[in-house]
Amino acid sequence: MYGSSSDSNATEDSANRGKKEPEPETDRDPRASRGDDPRTEPTAGETTATGSVHTSLQDNKVLGDVYVQTIVDSGREQLKELTPRSFDECLDVAALNRRANRIVADPEQLDRLVQSALRHRMLILCGERESGKGATLLAVAQRLCALEPDMQGSMALSRPGCYLRILPRRIVESPRSYRGKVLIFRDALGFGNQSLRQFFEHCSRDTLVQLARRLEATETYLLFSLNNHSSPASRDRLQDLDVLHDLPLLSASLLLKGFEQEIRRKNQSLTIPFAETELDAKLADKARIATALGSMNRIVVFSEWVPAIVRGALSLEEALHRTTDLKRWFADEVAADPDSFCFGLSLVLCHAAPSAIVVGLNEFHAFRLQLSKFLEKRLKTEAQERTPRMYLGDTELLGRVRAEVKVASGEPDLIRFCRDDYPDRLWEVFQNHAQGLAAELVPWLIQQTRHPESMTAVIAARALGRIGRLDPWRITWPLLERWARDEATQELVGYLLQGVMASRDSDYRHRALAKLRVMFHTKDMVVIQSVTLALLRLGEIDLHLAVTELDGILRRRFNRKIKDLGGLRQFWRKIEHQVLPALTQGRQSRLDPKSRNRVLFEIAERVLGDQMGFEVLKAVQYALVGLCLTLDPAEVLGRLSEAMSPSISTPVIAILFLRDRGMADTLARFSQDVPWEKDKPARQRAKTNWILVSIALDDRANETMRLFLVRVLKGLSAFPPLMREILQAKFNLLLKKWIRQAKGIPRCERALVTMVAKLADSPIEEIRDHLFQLLNRDPGFVEPNSDLASFADKVLTQNLDLSRIDGH
Repeated sequence: MYGSSSDSNATEDSANRGKKEPEPETDRDPRASRGDDPRTEPTAGETTATGSVHTSLQDNKVLGDVYVQTIVDSGREQLKELTPRSFDECLDVAALNRRANRIVADPEQLDRLVQSALRHRMLILCGERESGKGATLLAVAQRLCALEPDMQGSMALSRPGCYLRILPRRIVESPRSYRGKVLIFRDALGFGNQSLRQFFEHCSRDTLVQLARRLEATETYLLFSLNNHSSPASRDRLQDLDVLHDLPLLSASLLLKGFEQEIRRKNQSLTIPFAETELDAKLADKARIATALGSMNRIVVFSEWVPAIVRGALSLEEALHRTTDLKRWFADEVAADPDSFCFGLSLVLCHAAPSAIVVGLNEFHAFRLQLSKFLEKRLKTEAQERTPRMYLGDTELLGRVRAEVKVASGEPDLIRFCRDDYPDRLWEVFQNHAQGLAAELVPWLIQQTRHPESMTAVIAARALGRIGRLDPWRITWPLLERWARDEATQELVGYLLQGVMASRDSDYRHRALAKLRVMFHTKDMVVIQSVTLALLRLGEIDLHLAVTELDGILRRRFNRKIKDLGGLRQFWRKIEHQVLPALTQGRQSRLDPKSRNRVLFEIAERVLGDQMGFEVLKAVQYALVGLCLTLDPAEVLGRLSEAMSPSISTPVIAILFLRDRGMADTLARFSQDVPWEKDKPARQRAKTNWILVSIALDDRANETMRLFLVRVLKGLSAFPPLMREILQAKFNLLLKKWIRQAKGIPRCERALVTMVAKLADSPIEEIRDHLFQLLNRDPGFVEPNSDLASFADKVLTQNLDLSRIDGH
């Protein structure tokens, strides 16, 4: 799929790009049945309604069918709300008691946490890795269930993904699902969950009081654990509100207690337990051992070595080293068995990108199969025949490399290390102590980027970006430049940079971004598209960085053009006095209004830049739309609104958003099942566009989208009157399309009414006047039998001052 143009399979791979297995008839995109093409521009040689023929768009191939690949691979199933099926672990009260009996915690600290949870019905526990946050929350949950007889147990979710909407107000709106439950979210911000982060950062005393009342009514508690490195910016304020608490590391006495308890449990689980005297003889200085291990997680791992220690097969010091030193563990234990080494190394390479990127189990096994063939050849080991028994041994391999498979109902199975700090620590081991293996892997990984399985190529590209830190001048930079110049490999540039961004070497990361900026100054459109596509992939792990870079592209490319708009009045007067009458002269207009507006759009776009500038606009549009489909439209547009310069970028964004086949038109053509109807049969689920789903899911997203539209409408003031009127008319058409798409979906309709009512209350007079004219004078909204009339009535009901805007 991603092979160079010289590869024999390049043509076939390109033809197969984006293909998926057939989906059930009920889940197909409705556009498929009528042959619509979701591209943003006509194909080469296509004649538009204006009679003009677009130049060849071969350079802009990425702007067409890749939209489909983006939505299928990254977006369609990932924007979803929290449901009971989302949780990893559900314990009734009896099971919770059994688990809590094994937990070691400071009694006084536990009492303080329980009292705080009782007051606020919510608790945030912050601490270092391996400080026992998850176990402590289970102990708190057990205490809460003991104090309230109607409690039914706990539900836990570990490291929720960044696409999962976790909104406390939605939880209290589903009393049947969560009544009598203690909901535990472990490492709640570990995968960058934005909905939770925003909730924490905007949490106030009034918010907590209202939430506590509603949680008490539903007999629900919310418990969160956070690692110190991912704690929110509002940490100090949450501490002052007595909601966030720091958890210190366990004291030496508690570690000793936990050590003795865990060793006793492990010994009792053996078929033939050892005598107490044997254990005491081999583990004489228990206090020293417990202190050296330092955490209950490591004590549990160490307990697995106890049988070997007592039998004399392993020394005590060696077991301590294997437990605490990942280098020794990986080199001595994992690497001792070829299958374990291949399994572990595959998992390390699959986690080359930042932690927000997850790896599917099927993708992992496909990559592991290719790596096993390479290792068999390089290590000169005989290829082993894969018997059914060997395939069934994967469960044992998971335990050997300290990994786990996460199974979620209705979602692909994921594979990951049991602890989220393992990937970064093992990559340090790999790069600092196995440079020879890394050097041998580079040519093989480059070969895998031509593999027909797309995800194998993606994993290889990420790994090359991470390994490239060892010698970027011979690995990363040549690959970056070569892949960016070839359409067959340009998609890999973004994945290569995902691996670069995961490196702890800040100089390496900054140099990569600098090279990306330099590459954008070329006149080669393939390279420009590669850069914008790379920024799309970077946005999956760092949205702020990607949006800032895209805004910088717009400012550098269109700075002078925007400043010169004021000096183009004579040109625009010529358009208004000569071109426009020529288009509309006589009783029979030579062009219908839609075609006339399209001609004027093309004129305006050519004014903003030459042909190259026009192509840059489309490439940036692709990246922004791709981010909207991959992440969340309101979040992406909100970040764009924050980053863009009011005097320069805002007018360009207004053109991008409102132009014919621009961002708004493209986003409106993609629909998804509304997440709050997932439990309904597929044929009964409502579908609507992504923006409406986003603003209906979250009030904050609704406000963010409103602020973005304010910036867009303000940006129109930079244009001469005729162009401004045309863009305002396009905004009117867009709003009407949204209203019709929201019709029949009450939640979307209410959210849209709220957004428009607040938009009409803007302090900017031009925006208020425009919406007054639209809602009170436009025939579509005024005619009693119109499908838009009821929407206008609802907006006017919310904003009673709207009818007095013009002073009448």
